Amino acid sequence: GIERTKRGKFEGGDTAWEEDNLKSYGRSEIRLTEIQEGLCKDVERGEIQCLDLAEELENSIEEWWFQHQDAHPDIYVYICIKEAKRCCPKDHYGPDCKKCPGFPDKVCNNNGKCKGSGTRKGNGHCLCDKQYSGDTCSECAHGYYESYRDENKLLCSNCHASCEDGCTGGGPAKCNGGCKKGWQFVEDKGCVDINECLQAKKYCPGNHFCINRDGNYSCL
Repeated sequence: GIERTKRGKFEGGDTAWEEDNLKSYGRSEIRLTEIQEGLCKDVERGEIQCLDLAEELENSIEEWWFQHQDAHPDIYVYICIKEAKRCCPKDHYGPDCKKCPGFPDKVCNNNGKCKGSGTRKGNGHCLCDKQYSGDTCSECAHGYYESYRDENKLLCSNCHASCEDGCTGGGPAKCNGGCKKGWQFVEDKGCVDINECLQAKKYCPGNHFCINRDGNYSCL
């Protein structure tokens, strides 16, 4: 609402007149009313809750508008974090706005999200992206292997499609614990696709045509 009403109804061709009027409009009660009337209109979910909160904080918003803008130019910080205590700064969580794991530069090792970040809720636990695991997302999840690591970054990549129980590296020769159905273990090669079409009559009886696929087959 603040950005949307920035120029109000004064946008036109006379720059000097426009700037002179904008000075008085910029912090006027008229503009504040326009902003308040536009609150929550862009909210897709929870519009009623948004309007209830806006009504609850109406006095605080007016105080900020007329008295505290110069000292506290960021309304989000002043209202939501300091006055209403409904929010936390980014990468902080919970009632006391504690720091998320790895704050400030490596929150959840940049491989996940901190639960409750920016709110007074949550427990600060890391919700890891699917490739990662561990309390701070500093390990590779099952089905992935460590393809790169340095002091700042960990990269986990998919195990080969043939691996039944994880892997120690890339490719079918690095599978742990055997091969998935449709693959067979071959010494020095690892998990190799079974070509069911070599026994086409068994897998595709009658006049069906067999097409071999990685780990599978189909009959046409």
